[in-house]
Amino acid sequence: MRGLKIPIALGVFVAVVLIGVAARSVYYKNQVLDPMTHQASEISGVEGVRVSEAFDGRKDVYVQFGPNAPIEEAFPKVAGLARATFGASLGRVIPEDRRSTELEQVYHDIHFHVHEGISTGIFSQMASDVARELADSGIDRHRVFVGDHFVFVQLYDGEHYLFEVVPRSVDAAHAAQGGIALW
Repeated sequence: MRGLKIPIALGVFVAVVLIGVAARSVYYKNQVLDPMTHQASEISGVEGVRVSEAFDGRKDVYVQFGPNAPIEEAFPKVAGLARATFGASLGRVIPEDRRSTELEQVYHDIHFHVHEGISTGIFSQMASDVARELADSGIDRHRVFVGDHFVFVQLYDGEHYLFEVVPRSVDAAHAAQGGIALW
């Protein structure tokens, strides 16, 4: 033990750990993140994808949709891709848009009708109520789509647009917390 230099051994240990961490990071970026974001960007309507680590260590996937994105088709595809990529470590899939405070207020005014439609299953009444509520709102256009697991709401006002994805059932909401949750 006489010839052992503690500072040198400690330095080598730290260097090996840092090299390992850097190699893991490069591998993760090149073999997991880049392929997933590339595949997601090829989905119609998706302009960008970024992954962020949530407070609980899970991966949140933020998806930037273009203004004319077929969100009822694009969102499930991105969510499925994210689920396949991250598995149990997937947190939420969060749609990003270009919302304004006015659009957020309009959505707040209609979200009661959306949730009521989901609760009752009477979506034609929901559509009528939403259209009536939006008639005097001053927004340019809107679209509400009822899918198997989600209700998709798109509101447009000039260069601003808002996308919301609302789970239709407790099962969908529970699945959302395990991999396709919304903001």
